[in-house]
Amino acid sequence: MEEAARFYEATGVEALAIAIGNAHGVYRCTPKLNFEVLAAVHQRLPVPLVLHGGSGLSRSDFRSCIARGIRKINVATATFASVEASVRRLYAAGGPEDYFDLHRAEIDGAYENVRRHIRIFGSENRAAGILNPES
Repeated sequence: MEEAARFYEATGVEALAIAIGNAHGVYRCTPKLNFEVLAAVHQRLPVPLVLHGGSGLSRSDFRSCIARGIRKINVATATFASVEASVRRLYAAGGPEDYFDLHRAEIDGAYENVRRHIRIFGSENRAAGILNPES
């Protein structure tokens, strides 16, 4: 936690990603996140915290991270896997007729993952209030 505070004070960053047992890519075993460190950094620093390596975390872990200051979560690996699964379904159903079919399957796969994570994060139907605080 002290290292995060020193880094923040030295750089003045506007957001900070810290390592709490998370990792990029596919987890080979169930990650064990250090929520105590996360909570301590959140209490000490006035900047939003970022979670890299969110793909494969449990709903409970995501929600625990959000409750302790995480405000941006990266789930690129999960998005790539969802795109791949969507394209595989397209080919299993006979394949694309053209590039546009393939492109639509890729977009649908990405959207599927985004929708799933929006629900997990508890962010569904919350953008209006964030983008327009008057609503």
